[in-house]
Amino acid sequence: MKTEAETEYADLIGRPYPVPGTRRRMSPIERAAQFSPFAALTGFGASLDETARLTAARPVLTEEEKRRLDEALSVLRAQPGRRAQFEYFVPDEHKEGGRLVRITAALRAADPSRRRLILADEASTEIPADDITDIRPEPSDPE
Repeated sequence: MKTEAETEYADLIGRPYPVPGTRRRMSPIERAAQFSPFAALTGFGASLDETARLTAARPVLTEEEKRRLDEALSVLRAQPGRRAQFEYFVPDEHKEGGRLVRITAALRAADPSRRRLILADEASTEIPADDITDIRPEPSDPE
């Protein structure tokens, strides 16, 4: 006894497979290749990389270190144009912690109302005063 599908499509059984006249037939490897870029877990690798990325904790300064920073800042204010190495903490945008950044430049201005130092570099870098961890003035030139 034939099923309903066998009787409905009985006229197709003996026919040859249709071959398009405008394109060549794909090999099994070419057919498989069109499915290989599929990634079911898109973004999972990036998420793992972000989780594995390490950040540093925000440093806590002692009173002695804060006093030394104030002295270094006073030296830079008294000698405009004198370069120094500034180290400051940059909080991470995506997770707790951050990283320490060092930049060498002269102090352009101190903005006490916004509690920021503005450096005389190409980017006019602004550093929040609370994020500064170290200031080391470069040796002054003997005159």
